[in-house]
Amino acid sequence: MKKRIVITLLLAGVTGVCFAQKQVIEPAKLKEQVPDVSFTVTEAGVKTVRKLSNYKGKIVLLDFWGVNCLDCIAAMPKMLDFQQRYKDNLQIIIVTRNTEEQISKLWKKLGLLPDGMKWINAGKQLPFITNDSVLQRIFPYKGLPTHVWIGKESEYVSMAYSTSTTEGNIQKLVKGHPVNWDQISGVELNADTLLDNPFLWLNDQNYQNRSIPYFSFIGPRIEFGEGGYGPVKVIYDSATAKARGVSCMNKTIIELYKEAYRDKLPFKPFIPNNRIVLEANDQSKYFAPRYDSNYYSWASRNLFCYALKCPVKLVDSIYPFMRKDLDRFFNLTSKIEKRNIKCWVFKQINTEVNFVSKNGKARYEREKGRLLIRNSSIKNLTYAIEDLVREKYPDMPVIDVTDYTGNIDIDLPWSDDLKTLSIIDFRKEMQKFGLDIVEEYFPIEMLVISEKPKK
Repeated sequence: MKKRIVITLLLAGVTGVCFAQKQVIEPAKLKEQVPDVSFTVTEAGVKTVRKLSNYKGKIVLLDFWGVNCLDCIAAMPKMLDFQQRYKDNLQIIIVTRNTEEQISKLWKKLGLLPDGMKWINAGKQLPFITNDSVLQRIFPYKGLPTHVWIGKESEYVSMAYSTSTTEGNIQKLVKGHPVNWDQISGVELNADTLLDNPFLWLNDQNYQNRSIPYFSFIGPRIEFGEGGYGPVKVIYDSATAKARGVSCMNKTIIELYKEAYRDKLPFKPFIPNNRIVLEANDQSKYFAPRYDSNYYSWASRNLFCYALKCPVKLVDSIYPFMRKDLDRFFNLTSKIEKRNIKCWVFKQINTEVNFVSKNGKARYEREKGRLLIRNSSIKNLTYAIEDLVREKYPDMPVIDVTDYTGNIDIDLPWSDDLKTLSIIDFRKEMQKFGLDIVEEYFPIEMLVISEKPKK
């Protein structure tokens, strides 16, 4: 009896995909033959040109992947495990539009994390196709990861969410049994459609062609965009330029509150975590475990979508409405409150001011081991200090109490690798200019989020 073989191609990029001369690239149709494209795949550092027809007689899974896709990255060790345990029936290739340089940067970033090597090892052991510009046109996808299944006779079987890629389904394919796919809907969900047509979401994506002037709703995570994360979309009233609508796709509870309080504790581009006090017994559900093998399971439970739209007459109430919605739904209380918090206090330590700008061309440079600021705002120095201390003291805000409003000239030691830059040495140089950063408890406004007592 002829042995059935399943191959899983996790497409993380396609380099040098080629067609026969004059062949038109068109989207594949379900149950029809997939065009026999050729591509360059990198495996264990070796590049090989192959065609889809090389895998005829096997079932192929194309997993479209990206360096900014948390779900994709989190799935790599699992995919490598599938590859190793089903090596006679399963072949995994990762394909992406990203370049080799972007992937190398991802490996470098992961290498800084405590468990990062498991991601790097999995990624380097799985075959990669990079710079994809063709397969994405044959299989147009809207989000990542997207898994495309191709049958043993090179027929297009399904485009499904990555939740379909399970050991049980792989075993069904090996045995020739039918699979119930988590089929990707043909309706594109994005921030605009949620604001304009919320029933696309509320009623199982059934389109309702009518305008809804006033609504708010909260729902669970949906498959969308780069690894499930989506943008925050704000719509404004043209007459007042005030926000009258907001939608947030696949955000943590903390991220939703950051948006809800942007009018009360404004920061650009968002309220930092060190300006938030979270009073909760279990804080694991509030912050995403980046690059964790359990990320997908965590995200399905702890990411949410929210949308709110109100009439023009209520534009001043949009963020208060949002805050009340979140408090009610998550059974929390939230407020802006002054707390005595340990901070880095940026201050002037003597009356002699020798950092005043002598005018000239404005400059702000971080290079060649120096931080150079010329005829520029003291806020730029504050931003640099925040970057410096964030590495070792992520929970301590930087507070500027210099009260200086003019431009400054200052030259200080700097390193792009902030782990190698000594805060002590940086402070000594600052003190020459009559400035310093000091650890002190300081009363500052904080976003306080507290769990309500269970009844």
